[in-house]
Amino acid sequence: FLPKIAKHIEELWQLIPKQPYQRGYKRKAFHAPGHSDLYANAQSAMFVALARSMDWYDEDILWFAQYAGYMIYSTDTLGQLFAAVIDAGGETGEQVFQILLASARGEHEIGVMGRHITRALLNASRPDGWDFIEKMLLAAQREEGLRQTILESIDEAHPEAFRRILRLIIDHELVRFSAVTRALDTWLGYAWDSESVRVINATLTQILTLLESADARDQALRTGNGEAVYEALWAIGFEDAFAAMAAAEPLLDDADVERRFGAVTLLVNLGLSEALPALLKAMDDPDLRVALSAPRGLPSYNHLYGYHGSYDDTLGKSGLFEVAERLLARMSKERKALEPLIWPWVSVTSERHVIANLMWAALGERSPKRLIPSLTDLSSYARAQAAQKLSEIGLQDPEVRDVLVKLIADRDTYVRGEMIKLFAEQNLSVEPQESLFLEGLLTRKADDLRRGVLSLLTKQGDADALSSADRLTESRKIEQRLAGLELLLLLHKQGRAVTECRARAERYAQVHADIAGAEKSFVEAITDAEQSLLTLDDALGLMNPANRSQPTPPRQRDVKLTSEAAVKTLVALDELIHEHRATPITVKTWQGEDQETLLGNAAYTFAFSHFNTPIDEELTRLPLREVWEQWVESRSGDLLDDDGLELVRAQYEAYIYDTYSWQHPLDATGDQPELVLKLRYPAICSRVLNWLVRLYPAPNTSDYLLDCLETTWAQIPHE
Repeated sequence: FLPKIAKHIEELWQLIPKQPYQRGYKRKAFHAPGHSDLYANAQSAMFVALARSMDWYDEDILWFAQYAGYMIYSTDTLGQLFAAVIDAGGETGEQVFQILLASARGEHEIGVMGRHITRALLNASRPDGWDFIEKMLLAAQREEGLRQTILESIDEAHPEAFRRILRLIIDHELVRFSAVTRALDTWLGYAWDSESVRVINATLTQILTLLESADARDQALRTGNGEAVYEALWAIGFEDAFAAMAAAEPLLDDADVERRFGAVTLLVNLGLSEALPALLKAMDDPDLRVALSAPRGLPSYNHLYGYHGSYDDTLGKSGLFEVAERLLARMSKERKALEPLIWPWVSVTSERHVIANLMWAALGERSPKRLIPSLTDLSSYARAQAAQKLSEIGLQDPEVRDVLVKLIADRDTYVRGEMIKLFAEQNLSVEPQESLFLEGLLTRKADDLRRGVLSLLTKQGDADALSSADRLTESRKIEQRLAGLELLLLLHKQGRAVTECRARAERYAQVHADIAGAEKSFVEAITDAEQSLLTLDDALGLMNPANRSQPTPPRQRDVKLTSEAAVKTLVALDELIHEHRATPITVKTWQGEDQETLLGNAAYTFAFSHFNTPIDEELTRLPLREVWEQWVESRSGDLLDDDGLELVRAQYEAYIYDTYSWQHPLDATGDQPELVLKLRYPAICSRVLNWLVRLYPAPNTSDYLLDCLETTWAQIPHE
């Protein structure tokens, strides 16, 4: 794996634990020195990113420093790699540094400006690199894109570089630019919209003071308001998240609710599993706004929605179940938005399902019966899963059975379906008292509920099922009477109590002389022994299947789906792309803008040929046209098929290889099973061939493709 830069990858591996441990657009600039486990995901992601963007190039680090601006993927990771090389020092580090500076100034013959440069210079430990970025930021003026690129990455920069940029923003009043506000929101977890320059500038000044002065942090923690507490803890976390966690915990006992809220907000934003005990303590806070904020910092936010699969029993043994149980008892039955604390954008909503789901997630070894009082508060998925867990106790348990039967009437379609399926899978008969409850549900109009309940009612013995039908058909409500008739029809179809069902249907017709519509259809279906039952096979009686035209079975044609020449063509094209992998080309981004990149990096940005546009009008969009044409016209005989269809076959192979690459190896292609297809640029091969089959059309292509399609269909088993 990238042997020429393996040493530098190791340098990056060592650099990553010196950076913030959070990643993604919701990241905060918290560091965790001495806690390498927090960086394992970032280190593995680094390997994936490098493999995605660099594995095709067997080049040294200086080559990558020159060409990084043309690479579409993983430019941030490349910047981090260059920072690690610069920090390692020596001649190579200095050369990389100078290449990046020259590229940013537009003075390098190859290199161009890109995110990799700002990332590298900000992450490295060289003050002259920070000076360069500072001057670039000041010179940006109307270049909002450049300003945003710099500001978006400084929270992940070297800590001293971050402080310097903050000071620069304050001294030169750069808060007037919207990119500064957006960046500050990311750094602090704020959501400012239209705050004044004065307010934002004051916050930046306060943050810088807190970063530079331990005394200022201590003072804020002792006497500051809720916002000051949060910002002081944030400044501590900027250097050491675990120190911030330790400083936040005592504040959970503070008499001032805003100071407690600032502390719990910081604990949530730290995202540390070690903060679980403090968060559980906060969930017992007398103010619901504090208590309901704490769960957002639990190890897996998915627990709040009832989704959890395989995980350790940390939550089960933590006491979270009992804490959530107490909190749920304090909450109102209705969803309620609570008055914001400290910041208007940090809204807290009282929602019972969020806390009830925590009880399900933290059930652990407790009896699932502990969930019964809060079962209706669970989200639909969690409710269904909890019911499944209850069923493991056994439906012979009266309390469990009563709960599960009532869930058949659940407001959620998914839960109802799971309960009906549960009863069906266990082949359970319905008890007489349960049938009365189920019959009452048939006043509702939900089709899934109706079908499920009727299916359960048929699980009774004949006498009990007929009694259910009698009660339903005698109801004043048409929905129940129709259900009673349908129940009789279901029994009739099953060959159960046929005479009794017919007699009841006839009696119903006599009592209700003016029946029509569905009632009439049900009665006729039950009483007319000769009437054929309507099925989907005859389109519910609308057509005679015997009159349908019979399909012509597909036949296997004498056609070669692939060939040795096609496979060799594809391998040769892949090699040609590799030879030109460092050639700059222009592609269209998904926004429709022109972007320069290297051929080897183009992948899914390489242009497709549009078959609904004449090829002559399309050719201006084909990168490196002369390269492809020269290659096609100079191919050797072993890359040609007698019928001239090798490019079509190669395009098929490239498409299959690219689309189903996760199922590798495809192998066994052509006439030689030992010829294994291994491509480095399957997506680019597919797209180049997309052009070549139009530039060099083979005779009888349409007939060939139709024969291939029919042959493929013929190979599909009939059963």
